[in-house]
Amino acid sequence: MSAFTVTVKAGLKREKKAKERRKRELPQAPSRIARQLALAYLVERLIEAGKIKNYAEAAQKLGVTRARMTQIMNLISLRTETQNAILTGQLRLPERQFRSTTAQTDCL
Repeated sequence: MSAFTVTVKAGLKREKKAKERRKRELPQAPSRIARQLALAYLVERLIEAGKIKNYAEAAQKLGVTRARMTQIMNLISLRTETQNAILTGQLRLPERQFRSTTAQTDCL
């Protein structure tokens, strides 16, 4: 028996181009921070409507700690321009950076 190797490169370029085309066509999923900001506004509306009493009850229903609920709700205190940039996908940063930003604005 003889062993041989065949390398096929013809289809690789076509596959790569198709993959890039699909990547451009698919809308980008909202970032985690954008989903959390939307959740904060939803919780705020539910409290205003009287469907949830307070953040503690919201945390319990969502299955997160009260401290985590506070972190999520603090996203509402970001500047409006920053919130819009997050929600439109123009700003994609880890949540940790936003938490330090909200802590700094509380001190001012």
